[in-house]
Amino acid sequence: MNEEDAYSSGAMALRVRRFHTWPMLHYQTIGHHVARVAQIYCEIFGLPRAEVLYYVLHHDDGELYGGDVPAPVKRDVPAMKAASDEAEVIGIGKLGVVMPELMQTEWQCFKICDFLEIWEYACSELHMGNRFAWPIITTYRRMTLERAVLLEVGDHKKRVLKWIKREETRWARRDAIRTSKASSSH
Repeated sequence: MNEEDAYSSGAMALRVRRFHTWPMLHYQTIGHHVARVAQIYCEIFGLPRAEVLYYVLHHDDGELYGGDVPAPVKRDVPAMKAASDEAEVIGIGKLGVVMPELMQTEWQCFKICDFLEIWEYACSELHMGNRFAWPIITTYRRMTLERAVLLEVGDHKKRVLKWIKREETRWARRDAIRTSKASSSH
């Protein structure tokens, strides 16, 4: 396999590691991420049209070529964001992926699910002992809620808030069980 073969392989795109600049106990690939984003989208909003699902499954493919530049770096270094965005467009082109246009509401729902997946992954890291996950948890929970309040279609906002509450309840229950087991062993 040569360089061009690697950069034109969808299978290789799914192997790109996320969070490579942040201390994490377990690594996550783009493949793990996009699959869970698709699941969350379906859990909250139901089965989307094919174009939305395609978008969700390919939204980070360009990172095979451009890398997974951390969001804070993109935020703080505008030139890095511009270069990263350009590299990702080139990368998607090398893969032959044509991203469909989404309606504004579909894109907002996708972005919320993208954020929720990051939040959920960080929660799992925290519960396995990684205290470095706290900034990710607080940032992506806040960003999700900021976007959710803008949803004006049907009961979309209520569905997002219900999903968050359900997941937070599950994490709290796991904490209570772990605390209870720790207390009873003393």
